[in-house]
Amino acid sequence: MICEKIDLYGDHRVMLYTYRQQWTTVAGHYPQRGGVMVLPGGAYLFHGASEGEPVAMAFAAAGYHAYLLRYSIGSHARFPNSAADVCRALKLIRQQAAEWNQDPDKLALCGFSAGGHVAACVGTMWNRQDLMEASGCFQGEGRPNALILGYPCITVDVEGQGDMYRLLAGERSLEELREIASAEQWVGAHTPPVFLWNIYRDKMVPVEHGLRWMAALAEHDIPFECHTYMEGNHASALNVPASSLGDPVRENGHVARWMTDCTEWLSQVFGTPALDVPQENMKSLAEDRAHLGIPAFRF
Repeated sequence: MICEKIDLYGDHRVMLYTYRQQWTTVAGHYPQRGGVMVLPGGAYLFHGASEGEPVAMAFAAAGYHAYLLRYSIGSHARFPNSAADVCRALKLIRQQAAEWNQDPDKLALCGFSAGGHVAACVGTMWNRQDLMEASGCFQGEGRPNALILGYPCITVDVEGQGDMYRLLAGERSLEELREIASAEQWVGAHTPPVFLWNIYRDKMVPVEHGLRWMAALAEHDIPFECHTYMEGNHASALNVPASSLGDPVRENGHVARWMTDCTEWLSQVFGTPALDVPQENMKSLAEDRAHLGIPAFRF
């Protein structure tokens, strides 16, 4: 695996972390892979650790190139800055696609909570003039090919999450922000397929966010898969010890199934990577290797 940290603007404010597969069983076995960019939650105030690198590693283990973006937060989060960061990062990855063995047409966003709001905005607004101007992506370079949303904020919920959205509003009123930054209002034919999972008893993001989102997707005939779990906790990420930060309330074996369902769904959307070497030729290519994928030493 090749890991790299990229300063997107040169001021250490927005950082892209890459976790790129170097090889599989035979060098060049998969010439190009799909990729998943992870966007942690954190109410636009911080980046949740549990929703960052552990999730990226899970997608890497599933065979994808993984990327983690620490997008604009705090005083820099004024809408659409965070969404523009994502578009710029997608553009960069596509520019490096040949060198990184990344399929430029198989890039998914995986966002949680506030990061889910960022992902949903990018997926529905990547072709909107304000976002294109903010990101510098005018030719579709900032378009995701799939969205994976975990307990996402979708609507600008003035009453329930006003403090968070004031960071996005800037000099605008929250009512003005609701019109331009509620993702369900901007779903259209340009929106990619969606995988959504959320929690019915989520005390932070009401399940109605997901219901409005699904209704908008269905209205515009955008393919989606949804899993709503009755019990669980917000900010639970993978729902396993790897992402629980030692807090047992963030571990739930039933809810943890979302990751398996998600990777199976993603394989339907992106398809299985095409072999650049016919299966019948694998044996001959591996003869000079002590173990598949590991060069043999000769004495």
